[in-house]
Parts: sequence; C-alpha cells; structure tokens
Amino acid sequence: MIRTFHESLLVDGFKVPVVKLCVWFDLLRRKVYCKPTKSVPKIDPRFGKPIKAMIKDNPLFGYCTLAFLLGLNKIAVQWIFRLKNWPIIGKTVHRTVFLSREPIDCPARELPG
Repeated sequence: MIRTFHESLLVDGFKVPVVKLCVWFDLLRRKVYCKPTKSVPKIDPRFGKPIKAMIKDNPLFGYCTLAFLLGLNKIAVQWIFRLKNWPIIGKTVHRTVFLSREPIDCPARELPG
C-alpha cells in the first residue's frame, strides 16, 4: 500500500521519502521493507496415512474417536482434518439414538486429496 502510494506521489512530482509516509500512516518501517513469508504447513505421513485409512474403513468416526483409537492428540487430528479439508463429523448434542435391528446405509465421506 505504501509502495504504490509512494510511486503515485513520484509520478505526480512529489518526492516524499518512505520513512515520512510510514510516520504519516503510523506504520513501522520494517513492515514496509521486510515482507513476512510463511511456509505452507506440512503433514507428517506417519500421522496422515493412518487417519485417512481409518476414515475409509469407518466413515462415521469423528476426530475425537480417531484420536482415541490411534493414540494421537485430539487437537493434532483436528489440525490434520482442517489442513486436508476433510469433512468433520461432530458429536450431536441432546439427540436420542434408537438402535434398530435393520442395518443402516451410511454414506461414505468423500476425501479430497
């Protein structure tokens, strides 16, 4: 923002230093010159592969159940779900489930990537 404003002022014929613009707009100078770079989060395959295999076998498991069965941290499993854009089946609250003797067809989850 400051750079484009600085360049437009130069085109108009006004020589205003970037430091002065930073003071006017109450910005830190290092925020203008140094661009922060953040790496893309990576998922360790020793955590991602067992979770994906477990979801394919049991599509109705949420991340709490998966974390318990795999012996992993619940927050780590939720983080992997969020990074992979996998749908999360949460626990329903205050809902009575009546079991019947007939099998229920459960739709399988689609896992992108």
